[in-house]
Amino acid sequence: MSESGNSEIPEEIFQTITAKGDSYFLSDYFYTQGIVLESKGDKIESIANFEKACAVNPYHFKACRKLIKNYQDMGQNEKTDSIINTMSSLRSRVLSSN
Repeated sequence: MSESGNSEIPEEIFQTITAKGDSYFLSDYFYTQGIVLESKGDKIESIANFEKACAVNPYHFKACRKLIKNYQDMGQNEKTDSIINTMSSLRSRVLSSN
């Protein structure tokens, strides 16, 4: 998207897709929508989509890392720390179950 500079094509595709399904599909849907919006310079809506991705699937660490970076850039330290702590807890839970 950003390499070609053509963000209209992904946006057209998203208009044909319904945001419904299991948490894995939805988190990928919102994450990808956030990437598309980010490539268009729409920071507010991209952050909203990254938040949705993390809300429906807290294990979507790519979306959570995007949120961390955006929150850090905006000086939102409490939100940044909250996501970092959640990710650490989830990683610990996964590692301890192995």
